Amino acid sequence: MTSKRYLAVAALALTISLNGGFPVPGPAVTFIGASAAQADTLLNLIDAPGQTNTPFSLPFTVSSLAAAVELTIAGYQVPSFEQTTQIGLFLNGIGPNLLGSNWDFEPAPSGSNATTFNDGSSVPGLNFGGTVVGSFDTFSQTIEAVPGASYSLNFLYSNSSANAPSGLLASAAISLVPSPIVGAGLPAQCLRWPFSLVATASESRLIRPSVYPLEGALSWLE
Repeated sequence: MTSKRYLAVAALALTISLNGGFPVPGPAVTFIGASAAQADTLLNLIDAPGQTNTPFSLPFTVSSLAAAVELTIAGYQVPSFEQTTQIGLFLNGIGPNLLGSNWDFEPAPSGSNATTFNDGSSVPGLNFGGTVVGSFDTFSQTIEAVPGASYSLNFLYSNSSANAPSGLLASAAISLVPSPIVGAGLPAQCLRWPFSLVATASESRLIRPSVYPLEGALSWLE
């Protein structure tokens, strides 16, 4: 990645973005979290044919700065219903299911018609209907992430023979580690500290605070 150093003053504050000089993780199968709150699409089905219990396994790798992963499954099915069942999230594609028994639900902006149901597993299945094309009901769960780890989101997908219009969207988004780790170098994220601006007729000067959140990390500014 091209090295970047920006110094900009706005509202008596200095924003410093440092990417150069420190290792930046490279992409994997799907690289989640190159920046904070970034969401990556794992699956996007539009008008999928009628089918029953089609298996999907969606691998992805998170950033080395990942703190948490939010998994989202959203859908609509206007003439009938579509379902996802036997839903699981697995570290390195194996091991225990990392998803729990409760989904966070965000109803579609218009024509919401979605429910959870017991599909015989520890994670409730998702049933999507709807009345408005492109208006998604959304279910999500957030788990603590292992930085730099690979995961697999697995489920079975079913859609009615009255298949269109319908849509299903699976995605993942991460939250980054909230602060840099002292001694490990600065990660590729934006750091912000207040500065005082002193102006006279002949010059303007920025006065830095006496103590930084990472004391000594930015000694080159002195």
